[in-house]
Amino acid sequence: MGFRGFNLASLVARTLKNMTFRLVTGSRRIVLSAPAAVFHAVRCGVVPFKDRHVYTRSGRLRLRYVALMATSFLGLATSNLSFTPNHGFEIAEAQAGFASVPVDVISSASGRVVTFNGGDDTAVASLAPAAPIAPAKPALPRPAAYSRTMTVHPGDTLSDLMQNASLASDAAADAIAALKGHINPQALKAGQGITVHYTWNQHDGERVKAMEFEPTPLTRVVLSQGAGGAFKVDKLQKPLKQEVRAVRTAITSSLYGDLRRAGVPDSIIGEFIKVYSYSVDFQRDIWNGDKVEVLYDVNRTDDGRFVRGDTLLYASLTMRGKPNVIVRFNMNGQADYFDGNGNPIKKALLRTPVDGARVTSAYGVRRHPILGYTKMHKGMDFGAPTGTPIFAAGDGVISRAGVFKGYGNYVSIKHNGTYSTAYGHMSKILVRAGERVRQGQIIGRVGATGMATGPHLHFEVMKAGAQINPANVANLSIGNKLVGKQLARFQQASASAKDSIQSILASPAKVQQVSFEEPR
Repeated sequence: MGFRGFNLASLVARTLKNMTFRLVTGSRRIVLSAPAAVFHAVRCGVVPFKDRHVYTRSGRLRLRYVALMATSFLGLATSNLSFTPNHGFEIAEAQAGFASVPVDVISSASGRVVTFNGGDDTAVASLAPAAPIAPAKPALPRPAAYSRTMTVHPGDTLSDLMQNASLASDAAADAIAALKGHINPQALKAGQGITVHYTWNQHDGERVKAMEFEPTPLTRVVLSQGAGGAFKVDKLQKPLKQEVRAVRTAITSSLYGDLRRAGVPDSIIGEFIKVYSYSVDFQRDIWNGDKVEVLYDVNRTDDGRFVRGDTLLYASLTMRGKPNVIVRFNMNGQADYFDGNGNPIKKALLRTPVDGARVTSAYGVRRHPILGYTKMHKGMDFGAPTGTPIFAAGDGVISRAGVFKGYGNYVSIKHNGTYSTAYGHMSKILVRAGERVRQGQIIGRVGATGMATGPHLHFEVMKAGAQINPANVANLSIGNKLVGKQLARFQQASASAKDSIQSILASPAKVQQVSFEEPR
């Protein structure tokens, strides 16, 4: 039997046609004869095939070659291989069959893209200009001076901060020595930022120029390094400016809590409570839904990080629809508080000598909680947590300060020749006998010493040495009512304060309602 050459393209076309027929009608011999077909192809190489090796007697392609062709084409299709003249087999970019994968070849000579589109028997080449390759962007030059902000973490020391700022160990030691006496490391709190200023050049690289610390909202400490490496420290105080603010809110939980959430500083709230203590029982008189307005001024820094309450100028406490107004008014060179009718707010005695306390036992006959029998209760008990400040109900001189009978720690104040007050069950006494005190001054703290079932203040008012009901003398005024021209000036000041509240609250910026905790 002789040998016969054949055309490759014709063979591929006939093979695809026979492969489709054999795959549909063939038997399981395809799988069994595949290894023999592969072995025969490897052994024969590229030499011409014999007719009996390739075709059957009926002129059909032998099954072994059908299986070999199917295996080869399926393998090429699933592995996405494409053939290029210069590089052999490469991974194709698209998930497509072998016959439909376009092959792009970039001609180095012409700078064009040659595209081959595969078909059944022919390949069509087209030329297209190659897209220019964008040059890489040059690196931006490093600035000669720049700054970074470091954050203080819990447990950080000055040495840790210097190391984080990339200071060498010897320079860090000199910097810490320079800061000594200017900054307390314990004043730096976690989360606080420290600004580090750097310089950079080709010869020396990165170098720390200065570091800025803010140990308090009012203080800025600048550590700077000179050209010779020596450190110096400048301590600067931030200037304060005065600003008038206003708040209008409803009471939903507690007077203090609602005012604090509205941004009123603690010192203004304390003054508010102190002034209204002459006429308001904060435990019983204030109801949920009552309204409060406050006009006050503060001292603050330009950046707004520090705000300190200064003066309460005007307040209106509307309880169950009835307004109770107080106005700060300067009369004869001395400022004091008056109600809306020009009557002085200051009374002979405070009605409530403890902030935010509740009356747990009123004046009168009651069953003693410890002794167990009915006995006259010659005072008022105010329940409050241990340590709550106790205020002097009026100006006077301390007549007794120490342990006294069942009262435990006890203080009595003589206000004049008629009236005196007493304070029992204190946890701590802060005054001495013979000391002169002012109304509202802290004289001790709430406790449960002596015969007491829990922390509270026992408060007594004595007239000519005999205990009386404190409520009967709480409204006794010791000031003079405004009349004539003073009353007219007062009414103008009150109207001006109301207008200020309206204009401030109508301001779109509403910066006036923002405040911060005052530093201790």
